[in-house]
Amino acid sequence: MFSLFILAILLVSASVEAVYLRAEKASRRDVYIPKITSPTAKTVWVAGTTVDVTWDTSDAPQNITNGLGRVVLGQINSYNNSEHLDFEHPLAADFSILDGNVSFSAPDVPENDNYCIVLFGDSGNASPAFSIIEP
Repeated sequence: MFSLFILAILLVSASVEAVYLRAEKASRRDVYIPKITSPTAKTVWVAGTTVDVTWDTSDAPQNITNGLGRVVLGQINSYNNSEHLDFEHPLAADFSILDGNVSFSAPDVPENDNYCIVLFGDSGNASPAFSIIEP
């Protein structure tokens, strides 16, 4: 009887350890912050035209915490360098962060040279300031 009790404890212990190891392995994820390669500081988007945002995927980790990307437009405040992001109107969403690029129509916004985009997936990575002009 005592040996059955010990055997039961060993089986439960082994099961708990197996579940813990599976959960630990599944939770090992890497935050991925790809470098934006376009737009650059010299970029000029014309409102209403098709534009591309590109980023480097050469160093992507195997396990990414959030593989779906979203691009939002921001306008950089020159006083405090804040990005004033427009989360309510993403420029693109639900694409694979491993694609390395996404295309969409440049937004119709007031002409300015202090726009930026932020690429969200695991984390946000902002482009340098660039211009958007009217057609």
